[in-house]
Amino acid sequence: MRTIRKTNNLNQIKFANIIGISQGTLSELEQDILIAVKENFNSHIEWWLIFGDTPVAIEPTQ
Repeated sequence: MRTIRKTNNLNQIKFANIIGISQGTLSELEQDILIAVKENFNSHIEWWLIFGDTPVAIEPTQ
């Protein structure tokens, strides 16, 4: 997300408004939160990003 935002010369506030999320959420997403969730919960991030929910219940990896 950071790369897309910077390529388009947008600050976090403007980019967040365009995609319909808060600046705080964008900041968290740009800090690799999604990667941490994927790695620790064996989650299907692609599914979650597209549909807003995971297809199955997931448990943290140990």
